[in-house]
Amino acid sequence: MKKAVVVLLLLCASMMVYAGPFGIEMGWSVEGLEYNKIAYELYSTSGNISIYEVFPLNPHPDFSEYYVWVDSGYGIYMIEAYGDYIDTTPDGAVIKKEYEKIRDQISFGGGDPEEYDYLAEGSSLDQPNDWMNALLAEERYLISYWIQNNWKPIVMSLSVLAESDTVGYLCLHYEYDDETIIDEIYSKYYEDL
Repeated sequence: MKKAVVVLLLLCASMMVYAGPFGIEMGWSVEGLEYNKIAYELYSTSGNISIYEVFPLNPHPDFSEYYVWVDSGYGIYMIEAYGDYIDTTPDGAVIKKEYEKIRDQISFGGGDPEEYDYLAEGSSLDQPNDWMNALLAEERYLISYWIQNNWKPIVMSLSVLAESDTVGYLCLHYEYDDETIIDEIYSKYYEDL
């Protein structure tokens, strides 16, 4: 009897370890959200893809808006979380510090990321105080990538986005990493347009 209880506890613990981002699993349908008591509202629909704003039971304290992309055949294949606006300086010092904090939290459990701090070649926004303006002009990118292969391969990224030269926010992005399925989803999407 004790062995059965221990096995059951280990099974439950392993399921919690591999729970999806914010308690949401890739492949779930909208019914999966309902079954797991995750509130949602339709944001938009186009072809076979619907985007829902979701209100997860396990939100991250630094992110306030959550969206899932749902394919009518596959289910959830992408999850994004957006942080609140962060007041910063034109050199991006404050938002970079927030980015590093979240990156380090993810790295603790997800391993070291591939990080890209990139300024477009020939950009005139190459001075330290141009950092936020370069983000706004989409001439600069600060993004980290992780690839996780627990039960389903997932690519995860954390990026910094600009709203103005002194305001930005973070985006945490999860996407199912199976080119065959993703190609099928988008092929069907473009056929339906």
